[in-house]
Amino acid sequence: MNEVNNNSRKDNQAEDIQRKIDKKIGYNIAELLYEKDWSQKKFLDKLHFEGYGISKSSLNRILNGEQYMPAFFVYSAAKVLNVSADFLFFGSNTASQATEPLARKLSSYNKREQQDIAELIDCLGSIIKNFPDDTNN
Repeated sequence: MNEVNNNSRKDNQAEDIQRKIDKKIGYNIAELLYEKDWSQKKFLDKLHFEGYGISKSSLNRILNGEQYMPAFFVYSAAKVLNVSADFLFFGSNTASQATEPLARKLSSYNKREQQDIAELIDCLGSIIKNFPDDTNN
C-alpha cells in the first residue's frame, strides 16, 4: 500500500512540475509575441507553415499554461520565434550559447564515449567542489 501511495505522490509531483513548465513556456511565448507585436493569428499562421497545426483555442490554453506542450510544438514555436528552446524554457539563451559548441562536439562521439566523458565531468566536479578555496587567504 505504501508503494502505491509513493507512486501516486511521485505522479502528482511530476504533474506539478509539468504544469509549472507549461506555464513558464506559455508565459515566455506570450512575452515574445508581445515583443514582436505579433497577433496570435500571425503566430498560428507561421506555426502552420512550419507544419504544426494547432487551433486558436489550443494556443490560448498553451499561452495560459493550461495545456501540455509536446516537444514538437516547443521546437516549432522556437523556430518560428527565432529563439532557442532554452529561451522558451528559461527565458534566456545564455545556457544555449555557452553550451552549444560543446554539445555539437559531444554529439560526434559514440554513446560509450559520451558516457565516459560524462563520468569524467562528474569526477572533475567532485574534485573542484572539494578543492580548498584559497581566495579568502
